[in-house]
Amino acid sequence: MKKIFGIRSMPLFLGCMGLLFGLMSYVIFKLFNYDRIVYAWMAVIAINIVIWYCMGIIIDRYKQLSYKDSLTGLYNRRYFYEILDIEFKKVKRDNSSISLLFIDVDNFKKVNDTFGHKYGDQVLVKLADILRKETRDVDIISRWGGEEFIVILHDTDIDGSRIVAERLRVAVEKQKFKSNITISIGVTSSDGSISIEKIVALADEALYKAKEQKNMVIVFNPNIIANNC
Repeated sequence: MKKIFGIRSMPLFLGCMGLLFGLMSYVIFKLFNYDRIVYAWMAVIAINIVIWYCMGIIIDRYKQLSYKDSLTGLYNRRYFYEILDIEFKKVKRDNSSISLLFIDVDNFKKVNDTFGHKYGDQVLVKLADILRKETRDVDIISRWGGEEFIVILHDTDIDGSRIVAERLRVAVEKQKFKSNITISIGVTSSDGSISIEKIVALADEALYKAKEQKNMVIVFNPNIIANNC
């Protein structure tokens, strides 16, 4: 609510700033003689530069918040789709590959019911840290929602993505929690020949299969699936 209130108040704030600037101009002409007007205007300009610099920082902060998950600090689903669209265009242009890892925390409802939602949130924050540590800076990690995450692996084929997914699974399995925390991962890759919706659906389907066994990595190769259809 605080973020929304701040964004909605921005036009009012800017309007008040314009009114204040006008009043300051009026006062300058009424109270100062000609020799001092120049210095007064320089002061007004300096004040406005500082104000608008601060406003730029605030606006940039709100922009970042619109793309970030408030709990984990990861990107949200909205940003995921925006960056995936950009990455798909690069893949088609460069004849490279892109992979998705769809990740779900096993039995997370039981974790919340047993240890409480505060502990559940701590688990998600720790998982986000593990994902950051075990992936490259060029890879994009997003919180899909709830206990689900999705990772875009830049310029990575199906074999490379399988290796990364298995590394993530093992890293989480070895991490010490108050409870036994594991993840299931669905993996797929594309050279740009299938749609964004299709690659996300395939990763989701692979995750569904992985969740049937728990603590598992399942890979769906879209090329093999297409050839078998």
